[in-house]
Amino acid sequence: MRRLVTLIPLMFCTPMAFAAVPVNIHVPPNVQACTRAQPCPVAILSPGYGLSGSDYSFVTQNLNRMGYLVVALQDSSGGIALDRGAPIRKQLQAMARVASRSISTVIDGTAVRYPQFDWRHLLLVGHSLGGDSSAQFAADNPSRVSSV
Repeated sequence: MRRLVTLIPLMFCTPMAFAAVPVNIHVPPNVQACTRAQPCPVAILSPGYGLSGSDYSFVTQNLNRMGYLVVALQDSSGGIALDRGAPIRKQLQAMARVASRSISTVIDGTAVRYPQFDWRHLLLVGHSLGGDSSAQFAADNPSRVSSV
């Protein structure tokens, strides 16, 4: 497993700011079989609010055994805390949009480091807020996603 931090612009109720999006990279055991001519599949894992991609090791391990490179975001909320006194639905929708942009930026940054994987047909895996952000990314980038 490798940690990669990507700098991304986040817009959420404030002007453009830069924030780090930490991810864990889980390389499959058959990585030597992955080539540009025969790329191996990629899964993007987005955790639920308050959870970390590390909390889903059972998913990561199964996907790795199936030959997937797994890019696990460590935070689906973009570091934004919910305001319990404000309407939750709008906050979650905004977080999902921010996380969708985070997913896009992480993919673009990671693909350069792992060109032997298929970055054009992604599997998106998400739980709760991570599922919302995965669905938002798929809606925003349908040509990049093979399944959610």
